[in-house]
Amino acid sequence: MKFEKKDKKNKYSLIKKEAHIMQAVSGSRYFAALLDSRFSEQCQYKFLEMTFLGPNLESLKKRMEGKFSLRTVLLIAN
Repeated sequence: MKFEKKDKKNKYSLIKKEAHIMQAVSGSRYFAALLDSRFSEQCQYKFLEMTFLGPNLESLKKRMEGKFSLRTVLLIAN
């Protein structure tokens, strides 16, 4: 789940853009599925809920002591 606090000064919403991209690639096995999202003008927060695919690349890189092997980089790029 991702949250974004509504900002009256900034109309650009990263989380809203992410939800639109997730809808565009829905059905692909390479992307998380969008389960729910709310962008109501009355709410103080915007959110999106998606399926969990596993740890993010930053966590994996820390686990590998800051470096990926060439094989791993090539698998990620594929």
